[in-house]
Formats: sequence, structure tokens, C-alpha cells
Amino acid sequence: MNFKKLFFALMMFVFLLGCNQQSSTNQPVNQTVNTDTLFQVSTLQALMQGYYYPVSTVGELKENGNFGIGCFEAVNGELIMVDGVVYQAIHDSSILVPDNNAAIPYATVTFFNSDINVDFENISSIDELKEQLNKIVNENGNNVFYFVRIDGSFDTLHYRSEYAQKEPYKPLAKAMETDQTFFNKENETGTIVGLYCPDFMDKLNSSGWHFHFIREDKQSGGHLLNLSSKKITVQLDKKTTFKMILPEEEKFQQFQLAKDMSKDIHEVETNTKYSEPSKKETNYFPAIDRYLTNSIGSKYAKGEHCVPIHSIVRVDERDAEDIKVWGDFWVFNYNLVGDTLECVSGGSHPGLLHIRQTENGFEVTAFDQVEDGSRYLPTAKKIFGDKFNAFKIINSDEKNRERLRAEGLATYVKNNGIAATKYKDYGWPEKQIPLN
Repeated sequence: MNFKKLFFALMMFVFLLGCNQQSSTNQPVNQTVNTDTLFQVSTLQALMQGYYYPVSTVGELKENGNFGIGCFEAVNGELIMVDGVVYQAIHDSSILVPDNNAAIPYATVTFFNSDINVDFENISSIDELKEQLNKIVNENGNNVFYFVRIDGSFDTLHYRSEYAQKEPYKPLAKAMETDQTFFNKENETGTIVGLYCPDFMDKLNSSGWHFHFIREDKQSGGHLLNLSSKKITVQLDKKTTFKMILPEEEKFQQFQLAKDMSKDIHEVETNTKYSEPSKKETNYFPAIDRYLTNSIGSKYAKGEHCVPIHSIVRVDERDAEDIKVWGDFWVFNYNLVGDTLECVSGGSHPGLLHIRQTENGFEVTAFDQVEDGSRYLPTAKKIFGDKFNAFKIINSDEKNRERLRAEGLATYVKNNGIAATKYKDYGWPEKQIPLN
């Protein structure tokens, strides 16, 4: 026997074993992976029925991709993976960067390699975006998967995120009736991460397109509902291999995954039941601004500029004669001193706005407003009903309130050509208006 060769072989075995053991305890190592693979964690149907428990981790996602979408344990925000970094868009649309141990109940990721590159111009809605993408899919084969990356500046964006759920978990469509928040944005730059699944995937995922958005500065994002843009850069990555992991827990076996969830999936994906307005319907937000300015702002001490801000809790637009908008509505009056908007007066007015669509546009017909003092809590509970907890979270989040105020001021300053770069409350330091 050649003992030198045997010793060398044993030493190589020990060395390789040590390397494998070391890699399992460090950051995820990019192993040999088929980069044309779509890696899916659990099924969308399980998520829809309330399986929000850990199935995978952020670290495992990174081993199987650098680009994708999903959600977090307890549906605590939207997952957006771009350039190998996993971002978490929580209920107020702000962005966290979770560690590798963060639990994932559902996700789809891949190693993104662009196969098709094209620019789209004058996209007026998400439906028009889907129509243009579907033309490319039909030309290149609609029985495979496609990931899409869209970069650009967007004239308007409408997206949502959601609050973390508590056990016992409700089905997702039911949870979204009360526990999601919506965001209207204008003139933002960022990235859309999207996935197309063919029709035969409707029992494991959702056929068609699913989009998430993250702002360029990685400070805001969520599940995309609508958009418009003059020009966007589109990259598609065609995928022909599918890999899925399923939960090992016994409770997963109790779910009836053959149940048809297509209606619920459509409502959650597009928010047709409780939705943020589509592009055609966003005209009623100027009606809200007019009402807040004329009916509420005029009752405060006057300033040169009246700026309405709204933090929307929920919208129900099923009845065009009575569109309901629950939220916390603020009005601030400012004087421009140098390059600073100094607050003269203002306040918060939570409640429910009733809006009617007319031939000439939209008008606010009534405002069910939360009362002050000892009547605050009982009237808030009555007006917000099953949306009260969502309102309470929004109302108590000072950081998010200040962010919305700053962003609202930035929009007002840009739209009205005001030479202001800062704003200031009486007795408080100046703050920058985020104009970039």
C-alpha cells in the first residue's frame, strides 16, 4: 500500500470537510446553482390561507438568488430583493434590511441575468405596463417564467404594505381588509421587481404579473398597485427551471391547498375590494386637498400657504356615489421667510371623508370627524370600526407622520414653484424639505 498517497488523500478529505463546515456557519456562500432557476419558498395558496410561519430564511434566499419578491413571517411587510440585498417594506412603507436569520413564509427569487432589454415610453397605468410586457412574453414563449427589472422615474406611484399579523392567523384576503396601508407618490425614481408565472402555475403561485417597488434611496417601497411614467428601462430574464421548498411542520398538512383561491388572490394582488385608487380615480385626491384647505384650513390663523397632508388608513371605492376614505388629515398654514416655510397654525383631523363622483369631477360631501377631549376615543372607534387598530398605529407613529409631512411639503413646493428648502414649527429647529 502506498501510505504517502493514503495520507495525502486523508488530509485532503479533512481539509474539504473543514471547508464545508466553515461555510455553513458564515454568510451564505454562492454554491453551484443553475442561474436559470426560479426558487420558490412554499406556495402562494398556503400564504393566502394563512400560513405565515417560517419556511426559509433570508440567508437561504441569498444562496438561491439575488433578485426577487416575497414577504416576511407573520406577513410583516413586503420583501424586495435587488442586487443581492433583501429589503423589508414595513407597514408605513419605510425600509428595513433584515439579517440572514429573518424568517420567510413565501418568496420567489433567482439570479438575475438579463435576456431582453427594452425601453417603454408613456406608460399611463399598471395595466398598460402589463400589456406591453405580455407582448414580449407572447413573442418569447408564455409557458415559462420571467423576472423583470424596471428602472426609471415615475410620475405617479401607488403601492401598499401591511401590518404584521398575530396568531391565530386570518386568511390573507381577510387580513388585508383592515391591516394594509396605501401610499400615493409623485415624481419618484426607483426599481420595480416583478415576476411572471404561466397559467399552469395557478395552483402553486399566481399566473400573470406580480410587482414590488423600492425607491432609489432605499427609504420607501411596497407592493405595486399602479404607476405612470414617461420612460422606463425594462430588463427581462427568462427562466426555464423551477425549484420549490415546502414547510415540514405538521400544521402545513392541515391546509386544503387544492381549494380555488383565485378570487382572493386577485383581490389581494390588485386590491379590487379595498383599493388605493387607480390612475383614473386619483382625481379625488385634489378634491380632498380642496376640502381640507377651504373648509378646515380657513378656520386656523391664516398664512401665505395652506398645505394639506393625508395619511390614508383605508379606501372603499365600490360605490361611486359614496367613496369612503378613512385617514388622518392634517392642515398646516405657513409663511415663507427667506427659504423657510414657518408654520403659523394647523392641526390633525382624523376621520372618514365621503366623496361623490360627478360629471365635473369629485367633491367631498361629508366628513365624519373624530371629536376632541373625552369624546376622542369613543368617536374614533365608532368611525374607524375594524380599521381602528390600523389608525391607532398610524396615528402614534411620529416618525412616519413627520416623513409624510416633509414629503407633502416637497410636493407642494415643487408644484407651486416656491423657493423653500426648509420648514419650521414655532420654537423648534428648522428641518430640510426633501426636494431630491
